[in-house]
Amino acid sequence: WDDSGGTIPDDDIRAIHVDMDGQVWVGTSDGAMRYDGQNFEDIDAGWDTGDTFYDFDSEDHFIWVAMQDDEICRWERDTIDNRECWDDDDGLPSAGQGIWYNGVKFIGTNKLLVTSNNGAAVFDTNTLSVTDEWVPSGAGTDSAPVVQYEDIIYLGISGDGVARYDSANSIWLPTWNSA
Repeated sequence: WDDSGGTIPDDDIRAIHVDMDGQVWVGTSDGAMRYDGQNFEDIDAGWDTGDTFYDFDSEDHFIWVAMQDDEICRWERDTIDNRECWDDDDGLPSAGQGIWYNGVKFIGTNKLLVTSNNGAAVFDTNTLSVTDEWVPSGAGTDSAPVVQYEDIIYLGISGDGVARYDSANSIWLPTWNSA
């Protein structure tokens, strides 16, 4: 797999995701592809520029993507049609100049954790709205590592420690840091 053979749009790989059907989604700095085990299919971002796909996660019917153009988007997983997107106008962390969404991760039923280099939010995929938001007091989240153990989500923050979110109770817990 490389762009010299025409299978993927660019060799600068930003994300790889395998969905529940075993389809491989590859996000690059210049677009994305889905591989179904036999064929590659281009994912149309709908823009002429700004086609960086930073992260994927999926559920039954949709593939969710953290995009370069300061938004998260979803496509129908089976057809890669009907793209819909949300951004800071919809309550996600402010996406000012130089700010982008770099992560999407399901943390429960209809709960999508969206990370940016300026904070994080919990996005309800049923109501299509932000239910909670966290903005760091110091440095941003950059490409923050995110892990989940039981109902607690741990989000590494550059220069600010570890933010923790209790997904069962929908609350942010005190940040772990060196202070």
